[in-house]
Amino acid sequence: MELAEKIRTLVREVKDYPKEGILFKDITPVLADPDVVRAIIAAEARQLRPLGVDAVAAVEAPRLYPRLHTGLRT
Repeated sequence: MELAEKIRTLVREVKDYPKEGILFKDITPVLADPDVVRAIIAAEARQLRPLGVDAVAAVEAPRLYPRLHTGLRT
């Protein structure tokens, strides 16, 4: 299965959370799967390495959390 498809199967949708009319996308199952997290890190590293990126920093915030893993791969 392609990585993007695997991620789509893991993301949980919660209708009307935190209020009516909002479809919340829960990525906790993605982050709980170490194989998927490793694959995401590897994919991001493959994209960033040719650009000369040698470090990744992120502000601590829920929306930026997935990018924090990128810094784990050098």
